[in-house]
Amino acid sequence: MIGVALAGALAMTCITFGVGLVFLRHRAYRRQITYDPRQSCVLGMAGPAIETVSVRCDEDGVVLPESATGAVSGLLEVEVRASLAGRLFEPAVEIRAGDFHDIQYFERGAQGARFLNVSRLLDSKATGERVHLNGHQVTWEVASPRLHICRENVTPDDRVLVVAPHPDDAEIAAFGLYADTRATVVTLTAGDASDRYRNSLQPWLSLTRSVIATMRVWDSLTIPQFGGVPPERVVNLCLPDGRLREMYLHPDCDFQGEGDEAPDFPALRRMNRSPLIQGDAACTWKSLVRDLGCAISDTKPTIVVAPHPRLDPVSDHLFATVALGEALQSTGLTTGRMFLYTVHNRRSELWPFGPAGSGVALLPILPDDGNCASGFYSHGLSVERQRQKFVALEAMHDVRNMQWPTGATYQQVGLRVAAELRALAHGMGVVPTNYLRRGVRPDELFFITSFNDGMTLARLAVEQNVSQRGGVVTRSC
Repeated sequence: MIGVALAGALAMTCITFGVGLVFLRHRAYRRQITYDPRQSCVLGMAGPAIETVSVRCDEDGVVLPESATGAVSGLLEVEVRASLAGRLFEPAVEIRAGDFHDIQYFERGAQGARFLNVSRLLDSKATGERVHLNGHQVTWEVASPRLHICRENVTPDDRVLVVAPHPDDAEIAAFGLYADTRATVVTLTAGDASDRYRNSLQPWLSLTRSVIATMRVWDSLTIPQFGGVPPERVVNLCLPDGRLREMYLHPDCDFQGEGDEAPDFPALRRMNRSPLIQGDAACTWKSLVRDLGCAISDTKPTIVVAPHPRLDPVSDHLFATVALGEALQSTGLTTGRMFLYTVHNRRSELWPFGPAGSGVALLPILPDDGNCASGFYSHGLSVERQRQKFVALEAMHDVRNMQWPTGATYQQVGLRVAAELRALAHGMGVVPTNYLRRGVRPDELFFITSFNDGMTLARLAVEQNVSQRGGVVTRSC
């Protein structure tokens, strides 16, 4: 009897412990998502560049229509419902057609309309063939699929100007794109506000802002060369990290840092080897716009790449696109396309979901996000290009994993263990090394607009940004 009682108590303890772990896992994950995943997402794009066609389907999969032949990018809209297991683990849909294989993940608990990225499938000439869809921790409605296609294309001869707010943004969002085209990469800030080297977890490695700036500027100038961009086409304007909004509001003010740790702005500028930049510029918004204007006039880009001002709401990212818009206006360049990306998704920093190497489904867009673009483009990366992107990202000091400190106190070890346990609980990695999970994918997804429409999106986003923080836009010093 005593043995039976002990066994029962042990079983109850295990059940209680298991339920507790499930609760903690669910809670840790949901803190990373700002919306209810049990609602349908929308395409969020409209325009003559997008065609929507019906597809034949059954319980085994779909047949892509012949009318999709020649399409460059495609999103397959399906109605999904995550199972009970799909609330604890990432639900996914596996895609197979001939030699083609991919798997794409959604957020846990996903329910309603979602969009599978079938661009590489279209490129494999699978139109007219059966495409097998197999759900993992998720079911999909047989009667629901619709295919949205876009024929916007990129060629190796395209002149691409990539604008990155911080060192590593260009690599996270567009390494494959800039490696496959005639690209110029312009980073706006020195990245000196990084807190990776100024916290209690690494007391043995405490770097000043000046050293951090020098290190990250060096990263931004050298690593694009790994993607084939020549040094004369790589620039960092070395502006203060986290202050582009202030610079926009006070365009004549000089924002060179103050204090002993402040980065040496002229010295940082001199690290550039490109003729696109001059070392004696002022640290002002007007100088930023002028520098971008010079880069635009010199490169005459057919495509400019920048953060999406609505879907990537981080302040520096928004105002990087605003500065680009003002520079485009100053040069009078009107013919070309704007490719908008998201590094920090407004709905969840976990997107793209799933492990590195898996496909990139469309990010969660909800009806109140409005019309985000007039087209879309998915740039496919070969396995070799993904390996190169991994090396490029891992070479960025701010993305790579930090070693555990030697001789750490119990408090420091406890904080590090807590961070690792939280990451283990939600299963999506520790910030910022989770960019190695999020960024190394076979797809880089961009929203396409005209220059004018992109500038309109940026202007509306600025108005919303200012109203949310209170006050009005006062652009004076």
